[in-house]
Amino acid sequence: MRKVIAAVIAAVFLLTACSAQSENIVQEQNVDSSEQQSQYVKSSNILTLSMRTASTLNPLANTDESVDRILRLMFKPLIDLDSNLKPQPCIAESWFYTDGGTVLTINIKSGLTWHDGNEITARDVVYSIDTIINSSEDTVYNKCGQNILRTRYIDRYTLEVVFNQPYSGNIYSMCFPVVSENNFSSEQNEVSPVGSGPYRFVEFVPAQELILEAAANSFGATPSISRIEVKMTTDSDTDIYSFSQQITDCVIVDETDMGRYDFNSSTKKYSYTDNYYEFIGFNFNNADLQDKNIRKAIASAVPIDNIIESVYLSNAVKTSSPVNPSSYLYNNNVPLIRYDLEEARSYLTAAGYTYDNVNNISYKTDENGTHELSFRILVNSESKERYQIASKLSDELKTIGIGTTIESVDYSTYMSKLQSGDFDMFIGGWKLSIDPYFGFMFHSISNDGLNYGSYSNSDVDALIDAAYTSVNESDMISAYSNLEAKIADELPYISLLFRKSALLVNGRINGNFEPIPYDCFRNIETWTIGSSAEN
Repeated sequence: MRKVIAAVIAAVFLLTACSAQSENIVQEQNVDSSEQQSQYVKSSNILTLSMRTASTLNPLANTDESVDRILRLMFKPLIDLDSNLKPQPCIAESWFYTDGGTVLTINIKSGLTWHDGNEITARDVVYSIDTIINSSEDTVYNKCGQNILRTRYIDRYTLEVVFNQPYSGNIYSMCFPVVSENNFSSEQNEVSPVGSGPYRFVEFVPAQELILEAAANSFGATPSISRIEVKMTTDSDTDIYSFSQQITDCVIVDETDMGRYDFNSSTKKYSYTDNYYEFIGFNFNNADLQDKNIRKAIASAVPIDNIIESVYLSNAVKTSSPVNPSSYLYNNNVPLIRYDLEEARSYLTAAGYTYDNVNNISYKTDENGTHELSFRILVNSESKERYQIASKLSDELKTIGIGTTIESVDYSTYMSKLQSGDFDMFIGGWKLSIDPYFGFMFHSISNDGLNYGSYSNSDVDALIDAAYTSVNESDMISAYSNLEAKIADELPYISLLFRKSALLVNGRINGNFEPIPYDCFRNIETWTIGSSAEN
């Protein structure tokens, strides 16, 4: 079998919003909020944002996601994503695959220009891809180049990208910002860039601020907001504090954390389904959990609506699979898990278990004697959300005669137990990439060791392989739909939810707000500034 490209997947086992980091309380800062607000109101047509301190303004050499959000205002991507996370033209006008899906021919729109007036050509795209291939592993877009063998310049508006294998994620690896070869071939321009987006570079004061101004550009109308001032901050808590004090105009937050902060009554919230996926995992070395009826009984006992309402404060979306429900690849015809204890008991009966309502146990007797159902549920102690899910699930399982023990351990021990298989069930999560591939979780042949439950099913393997190698849109939709249906039926995981994040905006800002993962400032060209009192 072909090597799984875990690097392109870029999935990260979640501590985010489930860890000690999410418990940090915003520290008080010596800021005269009234003075800051007065200064803020005076800046009538200036949008103030924040990011970490940048060591470079080359988006392909940058290592920080907060910096990437800002640099995307200056640099347009080769291929963009729409609100359904579907690839769409941007600098690229069209594309098609040949040679069994290993060669991607890309046609560039003619007449597109950089802010200095020079035309964007295929040479810039080839230069950008080569830059990504040669970038360090910690850069934001490094993984986009890890399945690329080479590029070939064909003519001013055409290039080829040759991949080492057909892969559904290859098209997503083309969603990187394109940079100018003429500009970035000189190292001094790492902090004085020429871009192509709605805003152009004006000034950069390291560790202090970045100034951008609205640019007449070849992609659309000049933005209404004439100037953006980007303040350098140390962490996300400082971002939120600065926004709450009206020092900055926008901030990205995990909606579950919003209750910890005080925001102005005029604050506007624009929610989106983020790529943080939460689930219940199984250890398939446990003979009981190899029985699908047992897994379905457990799934039927998950109080999913209560979990979303009470644990995530309604700031999450139910899902039937690890595909983001906002994605055009999500199969809406696959039924979500349904809380039904009577149905759970019927699955236990189908598995050969009898419920003893006097002793509140489910048991079966065979040649080896009487066996009672009982499982250990593993969680990491840093996560209050995971512990609450485990507690609620434990309470429900006890009502159908399944005994449980919650093992709450520190994250290092948690990961050690997952890797050694020392668990029956676990509550976990992944931060997924744009690419919806999830064979690393479930494929029986995995080189990355992330199939913690040792799940193995030849039919699922075949569907994963079909989804993996699909490259055309119709084939991808069909392949992923089939895989999602099979995963929901087989239950290698019980898919719970995707968490929601939000773009918070000061009340004085108006416009068409459509944030998506990785592009929270979409449609910034439409934004305008008015009086917060008017809003």
